Amino acid sequence: MIESDRIDTYLDELESSTQPTTQEPNEHIGNILEETPNQDTTRIYFQNLNGLSWTQDGGRWPYICDAMDCIQADIACFCETNTDTNQYKIRTAMEAICQKTFSQSRLIMSASKYKTTTAYKPGGTALLACNSITATIKSHSRDRMGRWTSITLQTKSDSNIRIIVAYQVCENANPGSGTASAQQRAQIIEESGQNDEGSSRRHTPRQAFITELQSFIQQSQSLNEQIIVIGDFNEEIDSQNSGIGQLAQNCELADLMSIRLGSPKVPATYQRGPRRLDYVLVTPTLVPHVQAAGYDPFGYRIPSDHRGLFIDFSSDALFQHEISPLSPMEYRDFRATSPQTVVKYVSKKMQYLLDHQFYERLQLLKQSTLANHELAEALDRDFQRAARHAAKQCARKPQPAWSPKLAKAWATLHFFKLAKSAKNNPVNYNPALERLRKTWPDLPQTIPTNDEEIHQGYTLAIANLKEIRREAQAIRDEYLQQKASLYASLDQAGKARIVKRLIKAETQHRIYKKIRYLRNIDNGFLGLCRLKIPKAESIFETETIRRLPDTPDHWETVTVPTQIEQLLIQRNRHKDDAQPIWV
Repeated sequence: MIESDRIDTYLDELESSTQPTTQEPNEHIGNILEETPNQDTTRIYFQNLNGLSWTQDGGRWPYICDAMDCIQADIACFCETNTDTNQYKIRTAMEAICQKTFSQSRLIMSASKYKTTTAYKPGGTALLACNSITATIKSHSRDRMGRWTSITLQTKSDSNIRIIVAYQVCENANPGSGTASAQQRAQIIEESGQNDEGSSRRHTPRQAFITELQSFIQQSQSLNEQIIVIGDFNEEIDSQNSGIGQLAQNCELADLMSIRLGSPKVPATYQRGPRRLDYVLVTPTLVPHVQAAGYDPFGYRIPSDHRGLFIDFSSDALFQHEISPLSPMEYRDFRATSPQTVVKYVSKKMQYLLDHQFYERLQLLKQSTLANHELAEALDRDFQRAARHAAKQCARKPQPAWSPKLAKAWATLHFFKLAKSAKNNPVNYNPALERLRKTWPDLPQTIPTNDEEIHQGYTLAIANLKEIRREAQAIRDEYLQQKASLYASLDQAGKARIVKRLIKAETQHRIYKKIRYLRNIDNGFLGLCRLKIPKAESIFETETIRRLPDTPDHWETVTVPTQIEQLLIQRNRHKDDAQPIWV
């Protein structure tokens, strides 16, 4: 898509672009968001992003994640990502940025099925769960047209919480060919043709949105789920023939911000018009649990033509239990499901403790008749260091695909590192530098001694390495293809077959990796979120438990993560080594 087409597409999506600008763009409406909420707060933040402006470095996504981290948002909801998040590279890049920003995260995104030639795709929604709240996620879902995304949060009661972020396209008689409305219309026509439906029964994108979102909400309510719907609906809820107003009435949902602000008209949430288009619909029983809610000024946290809005709920009221804190991902260096890794971890940890005379010092502390707090603290620090050291030894970090270009880039960087060390330290690095130059003749023929020359070479080497690492797989694929062609031209059929088998194996490995990833992005249950235990029998009586009928009279369900953890630990520590029989 050329730039002029993209501008036209943006204009096609503008809501009421001919309306006068709002008169209160720089005011907070409702409560003002406290940057540091108290511990008993679950914070939801919503923003129409008006696009991510995607680049190979993530466009605006790193900044958006930083903004959500700064306000300690637990659930961040976004619409109009305007990015083809169905692309594997884009999804994995966005998830990698989340992992760098938050200790834990879960990112669910939706976009239409139609492929694009660039990263730009109009519409789309995303929902980001941050840090400890991820422990409560039970399931997630994505709409097939990218109109909404949802997650279900597990509570202690039988009533879970369904959070939905949605985007309804604007009402425009001539939406253009490259808009979200056009893509949805095309899919509706395609699906109606497959179902042998006549054009008289075909819905417009806005009609289909209301009808199908209402059906989705009512299905969730039938599962005893409480609802929070948040989004940009491109219409006023109190206007005549309002589709979203009819949905709220049919699903018995309350307009939260209207209740708190006392009017369904304020504030204007879109910069080019006077109407309120972004709002929150909730199950009425959730309204008393709201501690604070309000709209930010335009562009206050994330540059956009829509206001951001937030809701702070009482965590105890929502979940009926304390949210379990999770260990940061950097402390999860390996998987304990591999026996070889566990053996390596234990041996490395023990070796570290032996090297630092941990047990000898521990014996001294035990034999001491006086309190020795300094020694006790030192032992505690060493024990933690031993664990981190062992975990680091077991960690498997992803490595870029090897190629001669990558090896040369590393050698160049190493060359200038050694040159810098030779300049600053009284050590003879010439033999090492000569070996590098012998292996890589393209390196500088003379060892640099000027600080500016070393710094410039080092900087260029870093930039070159980053660029090659970014395209490492493509460079390796090209290298292997060239090798196969070379052997074929030299009539070395055996070597050519070996290289071709290697190409095929690596390609299959990447394909299966993508398949494993893509299997979980549409719908699914996440992790161990409930545990069935016998009501009257001990959890250690395996044979007795096996004979119990699977009825509510004999079993109860535990959903609190801390209780699940305690029960599993008790079970695993018991001398009975039988496998657990619950799920």
